[in-house]
Amino acid sequence: MKAICFLLLFISFIVPAKTVLFVTSEFPLISEKTSEQEHTGLGVDIVELIATRLDLDYKIESYPLKRALSMMEHGEADAIIGPYRSNEREEYLDYAKLPFYIDALTFFTKENENQVWDGSYASIANLHIGLIRGWSYGDEFNAVESKLSVTRLNNAYSCLQMLILERIDLCATHQRQVNALAKHNSSLNKLVPLSPVIAVNHGYIAFGKGENMKAVKARFDEEFALLLQSGEVAKLQAKYDLTVM
Repeated sequence: MKAICFLLLFISFIVPAKTVLFVTSEFPLISEKTSEQEHTGLGVDIVELIATRLDLDYKIESYPLKRALSMMEHGEADAIIGPYRSNEREEYLDYAKLPFYIDALTFFTKENENQVWDGSYASIANLHIGLIRGWSYGDEFNAVESKLSVTRLNNAYSCLQMLILERIDLCATHQRQVNALAKHNSSLNKLVPLSPVIAVNHGYIAFGKGENMKAVKARFDEEFALLLQSGEVAKLQAKYDLTVM
């Protein structure tokens, strides 16, 4: 009888009784909604696959990134799909051991503009830069941001449109985002990335730091490692024409 009680206690520790809420935002090919309002993308597929293997009761809800991060910070959600890692976010996010995608963040400009960016932020001190609200551009950029002329926009489309309209000189985003938006707005094909990159960011699944998520996070780490070893992650990447690990 004692052994049975211990087993039941162990199972309840591994799999929470409540539904685990994963929040996310619109990340092209990583986490987005179809026209039927169904969640799709590499991150969504990974969560669905691992949750099924763990027999985990879960749901996924999509919000603007800043709102999704706020929900995690205040304990209103249990996990989040896709955030970059930063020192600030580590205060309230328990990141998975391994990332599941990589982005090279880049300054984009209009073709033939001859903007100078040599990797030194002094070289763009006189330019107006568009950033996307909620995005992390790396600790090096964060350290100098207050010395630059920046405007934060609600999403990547707004940032790129401001660039097209010449209301900003540079938009800081990544090629995956530009490619996705250019499918619906051909004028974005006239934008070009500048070298070198701003930062290389890794995207993760991250969990809240409450005690109730520690066991779930540990099991996710184990299952993701197995998926990498088995080649399942590579198959999912191929599904979305991504090579990210």
